Amino acid sequence: MDNASWHKRGKLSWKNIRPVYLPSYSPTLNPIERLWKVLKDMMPVFNEISNEDELQEIIINNLQTFFHNPNLVKSICGISK
Repeated sequence: MDNASWHKRGKLSWKNIRPVYLPSYSPTLNPIERLWKVLKDMMPVFNEISNEDELQEIIINNLQTFFHNPNLVKSICGISK
């Protein structure tokens, strides 16, 4: 798990689990960070979005690209199987 402050707050309950935190600023150890970067790069500049509904539609369409292409997700995250 990354070292984000919200992961370390007392709100998370760990029963019989000891979380292992990744070093700060180590996206190479957390493959999902690569996917978030690609998703972020797919987004238009915020001043080009006219309202919240449009933003939601853009996000859903971009996420569906990943949902319908699991091999793309594996490739982005560096998973070979």
